[in-house]
Amino acid sequence: MHLTATTVVGAGLRDLARLVVPVRCPGCGLWDEPLCSRCAHCFDGPPQRCEDDVPRLDRDPARLRGLDPLPVWALATYQGEARGVVVAWKDRGRRDLGRPLERAARRGARRLDDVVQAARGTAVHVVGVPTGTAARRRRGGDLVAGLASAVVDGLVRAGADARAAPLLRRAGGLDQVGLGARARGRNTAGSYVLARRPAPGALHLLVDDVVTTGSTLAACEALVSGSGGLVLGALVLAATPSPGRRTSSVAKGGTGV
Repeated sequence: MHLTATTVVGAGLRDLARLVVPVRCPGCGLWDEPLCSRCAHCFDGPPQRCEDDVPRLDRDPARLRGLDPLPVWALATYQGEARGVVVAWKDRGRRDLGRPLERAARRGARRLDDVVQAARGTAVHVVGVPTGTAARRRRGGDLVAGLASAVVDGLVRAGADARAAPLLRRAGGLDQVGLGARARGRNTAGSYVLARRPAPGALHLLVDDVVTTGSTLAACEALVSGSGGLVLGALVLAATPSPGRRTSSVAKGGTGV
């Protein structure tokens, strides 16, 4: 194999960087592996429904009486190796994990069969949950926007007419890390506003990194639906399991709406 000078120099710099700052897989801690294949595989399974284990996804009963909670599909359970990977990507400067996680989101979107079927003959608008200014600065960018773009690509590859729809923006609120269910609900109240109105009757899919209590997804769904849009559900990288199901790989089987 012919090696160029640039390739040799690049490899040398990477080796030097590993000596100065040794790299470990954020999931299992394996040395000299940015992301081992076993931990990457945590996000390879088909998207699984998890809304039954998300406490704050019950929709406003006065507005949507009798309807089931918002459908939410997760690629992994937010525990163990999967949690380590997501935390490193979001909060520990591991921007290099963006590509494998976006690939996982792209694969997951291609397997959302019922979303693709529901969008036959019309477009599905993919809405990334907006990141606050402080979090974007700390993380070096809007990581969820990258996931949303990957989801658009995955839906298009599955045959859907999908497009990015940055309908929402963050208007305030604190970081949700460490907050309980009620505190998260209070924190998200008024934290999101419409950047532009959805087209009446247009189909939407929300995208976020992790769902814990569901307060964020509920707030975003209420804004879109309350302005005339239709929300088919949400796709997330990982879902926090309920206390009684901490060892389950996913919260609920099934891929249908």
